[in-house]
Amino acid sequence: MMQVPAPTEQNLPQYVLGGVIATSVLSFGFQLFTPLAADQLITGWISEWLLDFSTDLAMGGTALFAFRRMFQPVTSGQQLVSDEQLDSVSNSDEIVIEDGHHGETLDRDAANKQDEKRNRYIESLRSALTPEARQVILDRLVAEDIALDHCNLVDVDLEQANLAYANLCGANLSKVILKMADLTGCNLSQTQLHMGQLIKANLQDADLSGAILDRTYTSGANMAGVNLSNAIVRTSFWGVNFQNANFENADLRGAQFFRCDLSGAELQGANIEGAAFNNDTRLPDGNYRDRKTDLQRFVDVSHPNFWRS
Repeated sequence: MMQVPAPTEQNLPQYVLGGVIATSVLSFGFQLFTPLAADQLITGWISEWLLDFSTDLAMGGTALFAFRRMFQPVTSGQQLVSDEQLDSVSNSDEIVIEDGHHGETLDRDAANKQDEKRNRYIESLRSALTPEARQVILDRLVAEDIALDHCNLVDVDLEQANLAYANLCGANLSKVILKMADLTGCNLSQTQLHMGQLIKANLQDADLSGAILDRTYTSGANMAGVNLSNAIVRTSFWGVNFQNANFENADLRGAQFFRCDLSGAELQGANIEGAAFNNDTRLPDGNYRDRKTDLQRFVDVSHPNFWRS
């Protein structure tokens, strides 16, 4: 015997439709197969009642189905927005719909608007005439949380700018004037400093790992504790403080150190072929360079007299 499934939300419409059809058939049957005129009144009454009942059944079933849909709890499989997304609304401008790409589009639009705003500020920096005016613009950038990483700052004058602990990772700083600028703890990793100016700038504890310094003017700069690991350096340094700086695995071919203080600096793995250290430069062990100094002892770990701080 065929087993009929119990009514559920999924098959409720089929049950309602079946009831309507069944009552309509019964009503038509009563009218068709009742031959006696005396019974026509009864038959018509029964048929009319069945038709009314089928109509009520259809309307009631539909209303019940809609009522259940309105007040039924939403299951996890039916959610369009996940709980994690709802929790992150306060930290995000976009709720991503799980079955579409609308959120991705809005995210890209927001990123594009942020880039446009940043570019407008950079153009304002280019046209500003005084250090004070430029600092106002930089402060606005910080206040609006607009990052300067990977941006194009070529030829921008940032003399005396306060960029302490700023994130300039990957930025193009070619020909940028950072004379007497405060770059303490600044993230300058992967930056390009081609023919830039760092004269008397404060770069203490700045991160220049992987950066390219090519013919950058750095006389009198404070670069104590700076991280130049894996950097490419083709620059002449005059009177620069490199105490406790990190030059590990840096490419120093062609770099020149005149009257610099490298005491406590790490040079392990650095390529110093062709690098110049004059007699007025203090080496990592605290001694000054002389003709007998073997510089390889600071870079080659296999050297019998290898030195590191």
